[in-house]
Amino acid sequence: MAFRFFISYAHDDTQKEDVEEFFDDLVSEVSALLDRGEGIGFLDHDTIEQSSAWGEAISDALRTCKVLVCLTSERYIGSDYCGKELEAFRARVVAEKKEKANLIIAVRWAPNLRNLPPLLEPLQYDRRGLPDLYATKGLLRLKRLRDPGYLVVVQSLADLIVERSNAEPLPEASTLPSLSDTPNAFSDPAGPAVRSTGPKNAKFVYLAASSNELRAMRNSCDAYGDNGYFWCPFCPPADETVGTTAYSVANAMKLRPDEIQPGPDLLRELQAASDSNTPVAVVVDPWSLEIKKYYDHGRSIDSFNSPTCAVFVPWNPYDVEMKEREVQLLTLVRKTFRARIATSKETYYQERVSSIAEFRDRLRDAIHQMRFQIWNDGTPSNPVNNEVKLETLSVV
Repeated sequence: MAFRFFISYAHDDTQKEDVEEFFDDLVSEVSALLDRGEGIGFLDHDTIEQSSAWGEAISDALRTCKVLVCLTSERYIGSDYCGKELEAFRARVVAEKKEKANLIIAVRWAPNLRNLPPLLEPLQYDRRGLPDLYATKGLLRLKRLRDPGYLVVVQSLADLIVERSNAEPLPEASTLPSLSDTPNAFSDPAGPAVRSTGPKNAKFVYLAASSNELRAMRNSCDAYGDNGYFWCPFCPPADETVGTTAYSVANAMKLRPDEIQPGPDLLRELQAASDSNTPVAVVVDPWSLEIKKYYDHGRSIDSFNSPTCAVFVPWNPYDVEMKEREVQLLTLVRKTFRARIATSKETYYQERVSSIAEFRDRLRDAIHQMRFQIWNDGTPSNPVNNEVKLETLSVV
């Protein structure tokens, strides 16, 4: 029987009951979204990780399941057997050219004292709206504390499993390589599963004018400073600069942040970032687009088609002047980035980001997604089309 998902986890007698209860909860949530006639989930209860061969049940499940859910922990990433499970499924994904479907989901089960293996890091399950305790302590802690956030994570994960497996169904494999012939995805850097290098930096472009440049068009320029780094997009009420926010997100992701200045070398620097597999986030102030040089920079960015570059447009609901000019400003933004708007890939263009918390979440998620695309040598599923004609724009 083909299963919708397969749970890959490190066998630990102290957590066995927790894993089984989590599995039952996840099966229940996924079942509610699917027809009862199909297999839902597979959990191996009894395999000894030192075994010399796949068990029949686990072999059948690995070659037929549609999504792999990895419960990451110190023990998991140190397990040769778990690394082989991951590689067996990953090989199916690569063989079917389904890398962009994100059919491997790495759930934070318990905190890791060391960095995740490069293959797993961009696959971390970090959707917006998940509890903070999940990100810091893991799902096991939420479960044992009987925290309401545990069910939030399980339900969201169920939605994701169904969404991804329906969008890109993974065909069954006729056979599975033997356990001894399957490399460990975690410890064989020379093998196909792990690359020795990957994105370690993140760059940011702050497309925002100085307070002096904006005085002729705004009554209040309190949210602006000497340059784009010091722009506070959510002031009032928050006085945190966009540069500080962006750098804190990069640092939390263990990336080295850097800034690209919007100037004559902008496109060259964006291309250099793309060539070095470096994610770039462009943060745009709608007011600044009314100044020709910033509008021109925006159009240049819109012409740059790369899986390493994403655009964000903060929109402060507490800015009275922005409310008064909403239609004009939104029209200008959409005119500037009309090619990106024509794509359906949310990662590469996100407008009306309405708070610092939302901006942090969206920025983190986008960088994760860009790193995953880079890791798999991918491109946006809907590349930017620079021949798109500007249509009538409406405020939503």
